[in-house]
Amino acid sequence: MAKLYISSEQMIESFSTSLERLSTADRSNVQEIAASQIQLLNIYHNVVLDQARRSFLWAIIAAAIGLALFILAVTFNLLDQSGNAATISLVSGSLVEVIAGINFYLSGKTADQMADSKRYSYLCK
Repeated sequence: MAKLYISSEQMIESFSTSLERLSTADRSNVQEIAASQIQLLNIYHNVVLDQARRSFLWAIIAAAIGLALFILAVTFNLLDQSGNAATISLVSGSLVEVIAGINFYLSGKTADQMADSKRYSYLCK
């Protein structure tokens, strides 16, 4: 199974290595320069992919919490006819679901950026 997350240290080390390779490349060697830039694009792709995975994970967690609060609201409403506890659970569940929706939206935007970088990477090859 592939690692889900890239550590910041690994990302910085890979980025530094790629920049060093690019800065020391012979300017007349186009293949070496292109290879260095493709390596930088792959690092960018991995960073965006990591970010998308994290956003999606937190969106799922927030959606599960919101769902639990909605179920709690229904349970309180069925058991207690006053509705105070149900109203609180309903409002908090709604708020968490909105946050989850925002996280899903941002995760989708990150995935779009990743797709754009991948297309650019293929154009450079």
